[in-house]
Amino acid sequence: MQQELDQARQIQTDLFPPTFEVDERLNAFAVNLPSVQVSGDYFDLFRTGPDTVAFVVADAMGHGMPAALMMAAVRASLRMGVAYGLPWHAVFEGLDGIITQAKTGRFVTGLVGQVDLHRNELQIVSAGHLPPSILLDGKPVELPDHCQTRPWGIGFDCPWEVGRIPLGSGDWSILCFTDGITDAAARAGRGHGSRMVAAYHQQNYSVSAEDLCQGLLSEISARQDPNAPVEDDQTVLVLRSAQQK
Repeated sequence: MQQELDQARQIQTDLFPPTFEVDERLNAFAVNLPSVQVSGDYFDLFRTGPDTVAFVVADAMGHGMPAALMMAAVRASLRMGVAYGLPWHAVFEGLDGIITQAKTGRFVTGLVGQVDLHRNELQIVSAGHLPPSILLDGKPVELPDHCQTRPWGIGFDCPWEVGRIPLGSGDWSILCFTDGITDAAARAGRGHGSRMVAAYHQQNYSVSAEDLCQGLLSEISARQDPNAPVEDDQTVLVLRSAQQK
């Protein structure tokens, strides 16, 4: 059983993006820390056109093998649908069907975004997921209300609307995370988890995507009991303009 779990984690790891160097105009990095052998979190980063790069951060209800199996199906559907240019609402409706067909009573939250590096614009939808921290020249930008909607797999009507945020010609930085990060921050005595993440982002927005990812995880880990187990999967994904490294 342990060998099969190890193999499952290796397969899952191989499904993460093989590289973060998808465009010279973009600086990106991500980390996934599972609470057990396999993770119910998922992140992705892939090119969708000459000037566009899509990214995903998602979190299946629960953790362990059931959540990981659910996330594998979500990953395949999202990547195929978004990469082939299907309307996002059609992709999300398909995800609803896949998740409800499993009849587990589970749901999945997620962020789906696309950065247009020519027009300097972010398109984004939050499906019941924690809003990302977005900074333009170091100043926070709120996610539009109309693009924040329900998780996938919860059966009630709700429009899928895409939010559009101009990124301008200066420095921009997008920090996405799952609730394993905010919960860990709260347990570490840092108050409201999302506010702690946003504050850390503002204090360190000019560093590289990798340094921001690793620094945030180290900041949280340093304030926890080193012998305590990780209670939930933790995932961080950072995208930023490549003007500064």
